[in-house]
This record gives sequence, C-alpha cells and structure tokens, in this order.
Amino acid sequence: MSIQPIVENACKHGLQASIDERRKLVLTAKIDSGALVISVKDNGAGMDKKQVEEILEKLKNPNSEIGSDSETGSGVGIQNVYRRMLMSYDKRFHFSINSSPGHGTEIIMRIEGE
Repeated sequence: MSIQPIVENACKHGLQASIDERRKLVLTAKIDSGALVISVKDNGAGMDKKQVEEILEKLKNPNSEIGSDSETGSGVGIQNVYRRMLMSYDKRFHFSINSSPGHGTEIIMRIEGE
C-alpha cells in the first residue's frame, strides 16, 4: 500500500503528461547492503530542480500540505507515504527524487536494516 500512491503519481504526472508513445514505468525492489530499496521510475515528463526541491521541502515540513493545486501538481499521496514510512522506520527511512524535464522521474525509498 505504501508504493501505490507513488506509482499512481508516476502514471498521472509523468506518463500521461508525456507525448512519447514508448511510455515506461519500472518498479523494482531489492536488498542492497542489508537495506530494502524500492524504486519507481518513469520515462515521462519529468520535473525541474525547483519542482523537486519544493516537493522535498514540503515533505520534510510536517505542517505543510502538498495540494493538487500547487505548482508541482502533486497530491497528498506522496506526503502520506513519506509520513507513514517515517512513523514506521524513523531514521532508517531515506527518500529521494531524481528527475529532469523530458527524461522522467525516479522515486527511491530506502529502508535500512536494524
């Protein structure tokens, strides 16, 4: 259930916004050095550095909400996932976004082993 909103965002904001007919979504989960690493990657529209920074800042500020009318177009799904994972794994949870316009987006969630 934790990755479903991330996959949904990739489809809605990445792939549907792309004009490329070879749209692709890659979901991977692997163990790397004792950590679970989950990646959701699309080859869709992508985001610029400012949009990525805005999303990450809002995720890290517990009093903020990412609204569907924000510049990024991101909904609350990603924020709910982030907060849920932090509550469950605290400092063992790491979240990153790699993206560039026209080249897609990759969301990486890493949960360190105990």
